[in-house]
Amino acid sequence: MPTFRWTSFPWNNTLYTNFRIGPVGVDYVTGVSPWELHWADNNHGSRFLNYFLVELDFRPSEASPLEVYVGWHHRSGAWGVWNGTYGGSTYGIVGLRYHF
Repeated sequence: MPTFRWTSFPWNNTLYTNFRIGPVGVDYVTGVSPWELHWADNNHGSRFLNYFLVELDFRPSEASPLEVYVGWHHRSGAWGVWNGTYGGSTYGIVGLRYHF
């Protein structure tokens, strides 16, 4: 999935920050949730949908392998483009990531 990243923040000397946005991707689930079925507007939903993400991550320095991140991950039919599905799901995320 193509993901764009912005790293030029004025406070990066104190807290290294990245902003990421991935507008187009493919998401697959083994089963469509009742929530998505309700909002699909096509009575069946879709296992394949568009995947969209927005994330902010923070590290003590650019060289640090450890980061904390917050974000929003969304899967949707992109206004009916994917299998005639109009609904989707959105998840807020918080995590700890270690870069090897």
